[in-house]
Amino acid sequence: MNLSESEKEFLKKRPSAIKIYGTLTFLIILFGVVYFYLIFNKFIPAYTKLFEKAPQVKEFIETGMISLARMNLIWISILCGVIIGSFFAQLKMDKILRKIVSDK
Repeated sequence: MNLSESEKEFLKKRPSAIKIYGTLTFLIILFGVVYFYLIFNKFIPAYTKLFEKAPQVKEFIETGMISLARMNLIWISILCGVIIGSFFAQLKMDKILRKIVSDK
Protein backbone atom coordinates (compact mmCIF):
# COMPACT_ATOMS: atom_id res chain seq x y z
CA MET A 1 0.00 0.00 0.00
CA ASN A 2 1.35 3.38 -1.02
CA LEU A 3 -0.02 5.67 1.64
CA SER A 4 1.14 9.15 2.47
CA GLU A 5 1.94 9.99 6.07
CA SER A 6 -1.32 11.92 6.51
CA GLU A 7 -3.35 8.96 5.23
CA LYS A 8 -1.54 6.60 7.61
CA GLU A 9 -2.21 8.97 10.50
CA PHE A 10 -5.88 9.16 9.53
CA LEU A 11 -6.24 5.39 9.56
CA LYS A 12 -4.38 5.10 12.88
CA LYS A 13 -6.47 7.75 14.64
CA ARG A 14 -9.79 6.41 13.36
CA PRO A 15 -11.29 4.03 15.94
CA SER A 16 -12.10 0.59 14.65
CA ALA A 17 -15.67 -0.61 14.28
CA ILE A 18 -14.96 -3.55 16.58
CA LYS A 19 -14.03 -1.24 19.47
CA ILE A 20 -17.02 1.07 19.03
CA TYR A 21 -19.79 -1.44 18.43
CA GLY A 22 -18.32 -4.11 20.67
CA THR A 23 -18.36 -1.66 23.56
CA LEU A 24 -21.92 -0.53 22.80
CA THR A 25 -23.23 -4.07 22.56
CA PHE A 26 -21.45 -5.07 25.77
CA LEU A 27 -22.94 -2.10 27.65
CA ILE A 28 -26.47 -2.83 26.43
CA ILE A 29 -26.21 -6.51 27.34
CA LEU A 30 -24.82 -5.56 30.76
CA PHE A 31 -27.71 -3.13 31.25
CA GLY A 32 -30.18 -5.87 30.29
CA VAL A 33 -28.68 -8.37 32.73
CA VAL A 34 -28.70 -5.87 35.60
CA TYR A 35 -32.23 -4.76 34.72
CA PHE A 36 -33.67 -8.28 34.72
CA TYR A 37 -31.76 -9.19 37.88
CA LEU A 38 -33.31 -6.22 39.65
CA ILE A 39 -36.82 -6.91 38.34
CA PHE A 40 -36.94 -10.61 39.16
CA ASN A 41 -34.78 -10.78 42.29
CA LYS A 42 -35.38 -7.46 44.02
CA PHE A 43 -38.57 -5.68 42.92
CA ILE A 44 -41.03 -8.55 42.53
CA PRO A 45 -40.18 -10.18 45.91
CA ALA A 46 -40.30 -6.79 47.65
CA TYR A 47 -43.71 -5.96 46.23
CA THR A 48 -45.11 -9.42 46.90
CA LYS A 49 -44.05 -9.16 50.55
CA LEU A 50 -45.61 -5.73 50.76
CA PHE A 51 -48.97 -6.91 49.42
CA GLU A 52 -49.17 -10.43 50.93
CA LYS A 53 -52.50 -9.66 52.53
CA ALA A 54 -54.05 -8.51 49.23
CA PRO A 55 -53.60 -11.38 46.75
CA GLN A 56 -55.29 -9.56 43.86
CA VAL A 57 -52.93 -6.60 44.13
CA LYS A 58 -49.98 -8.97 44.50
CA GLU A 59 -50.95 -10.86 41.32
CA PHE A 60 -51.54 -7.58 39.46
CA ILE A 61 -48.07 -6.28 40.39
CA GLU A 62 -46.34 -9.55 39.46
CA THR A 63 -48.11 -9.62 36.10
CA GLY A 64 -47.32 -5.95 35.47
CA MET A 65 -43.64 -6.33 36.33
CA ILE A 66 -43.26 -9.41 34.15
CA SER A 67 -45.00 -7.76 31.18
CA LEU A 68 -42.83 -4.65 31.65
CA ALA A 69 -39.73 -6.84 31.67
CA ARG A 70 -40.87 -8.61 28.48
CA MET A 71 -41.53 -5.31 26.73
CA ASN A 72 -38.12 -4.00 27.67
CA LEU A 73 -36.50 -7.26 26.55
CA ILE A 74 -38.01 -6.67 23.12
CA TRP A 75 -36.57 -3.12 23.01
CA ILE A 76 -33.16 -4.31 24.17
CA SER A 77 -33.19 -7.03 21.49
CA ILE A 78 -34.11 -4.51 18.78
CA LEU A 79 -31.38 -2.15 19.95
CA CYS A 80 -28.78 -4.93 19.94
CA GLY A 81 -29.90 -5.90 16.42
CA VAL A 82 -29.51 -2.33 15.20
CA ILE A 83 -26.06 -2.07 16.76
CA ILE A 84 -24.92 -5.39 15.31
CA GLY A 85 -26.26 -4.39 11.87
CA SER A 86 -24.47 -1.05 12.12
CA PHE A 87 -21.31 -2.90 13.11
CA PHE A 88 -21.33 -4.96 9.92
CA ALA A 89 -22.10 -1.86 7.84
CA GLN A 90 -19.17 -0.08 9.51
CA LEU A 91 -16.86 -3.03 8.75
CA LYS A 92 -17.91 -2.87 5.11
CA MET A 93 -17.31 0.88 5.08
CA ASP A 94 -13.87 0.39 6.64
CA LYS A 95 -13.01 -2.11 3.92
CA ILE A 96 -14.15 0.27 1.16
CA LEU A 97 -12.32 3.21 2.78
CA ARG A 98 -9.08 1.26 3.02
CA LYS A 99 -9.43 0.25 -0.63
CA ILE A 100 -10.00 3.87 -1.71
CA VAL A 101 -7.07 5.10 0.37
CA SER A 102 -4.79 2.36 -0.94
CA ASP A 103 -5.70 3.14 -4.58
CA LYS A 104 -4.43 6.72 -4.34
